[in-house]
Amino acid sequence: MIEIINENILHSGADIIINPVDCNGVPCSKLGGLIGNEMPWVEIDYRKYLRKHNKEQHKILGTVQFVPAEVWALWLVNTMEINNTITSCDVVSFIANCFVCDNYNGNYDVESTLKCLSVIRERADAKSTIALPEDFITHTSDDFCEELMEMWNQIKFYKTT
Repeated sequence: MIEIINENILHSGADIIINPVDCNGVPCSKLGGLIGNEMPWVEIDYRKYLRKHNKEQHKILGTVQFVPAEVWALWLVNTMEINNTITSCDVVSFIANCFVCDNYNGNYDVESTLKCLSVIRERADAKSTIALPEDFITHTSDDFCEELMEMWNQIKFYKTT
């Protein structure tokens, strides 16, 4: 059974918040709207990243863009690089823009989703907490999400409303 924590994901205290996005500038979850309102620099960097890789959209599917959740920390990481490395830091959390959709229908490509999660797992500390929006379950499946939680116990699902 997947437990969904009833609090704002952006205030969860998670080290990494996974934000499913597409390759066309449209968020794939309700979380994108929350981020746009509370952390506009994350959306700005996402759109810059898309413009930079405009001719290579097929190449960014399955990649992750790490953007600091605090604006002062933008100097920690080059947010324009594909699969950039996050700096391990106790004072800042990251939004992980995961490119899991290649069109506007919002359906997640399973292979791309697994690639993104693998990148995050490689770059996160063993003690890092990972927050996923609840609509991640809707776009994949309960079984897929339960498997994720079994193999990676730092993952928690949060409401996005």
